[in-house]
Amino acid sequence: MFGFESEGVYNKTDVDGFDVEHPALADKAGLADEKTYGLYANLFVKVDPVKAGFVYAYGSADEDDGSFNWGDDFDVLTVMDDYIANTDDAGLTGYTVYKVYADVTFGKISAGLAFGYGKNNADWSSNETKDGKFTEYDANVSYAFDANTTYTIAGGLAKTKDFFAKDLDADAYRIYHKMAVKF
Repeated sequence: MFGFESEGVYNKTDVDGFDVEHPALADKAGLADEKTYGLYANLFVKVDPVKAGFVYAYGSADEDDGSFNWGDDFDVLTVMDDYIANTDDAGLTGYTVYKVYADVTFGKISAGLAFGYGKNNADWSSNETKDGKFTEYDANVSYAFDANTTYTIAGGLAKTKDFFAKDLDADAYRIYHKMAVKF
């Protein structure tokens, strides 16, 4: 079976000239006219017990209109989505990410591996992080107690040497476990 899922987000902020009339206040509050957008597409093939796919995620970056922050909108990688920041907000801002992944399920146990590559879309010359990029390796194992209850252990390693993150001098990793109950 072939499948896909996709999502798009468009944000438009209009401060009605406040940023022109009161530039100091607008700058302090972070107010400006902006038009940002993000796109997410997941293309996959599923042949039991394996599901393999490719994810493309894009966050716009423009010197005048600002940059799209994924925040909680897109869930692509274990480490870089929400735990490393290239701006004052958590999440990837103005990045394109490509990910390939494979998941396998045998009865109540499933496991997955993924590889992701991200590159900054902010290419204007005054942007210090314009050449920012990273790679990430993820793995996970889950056990389904029943149709609504799953226990997961997952981890990821992000190679961030060229990412230019705030307060980050080394590669980043994240390991977690969770019990998920669906209602």
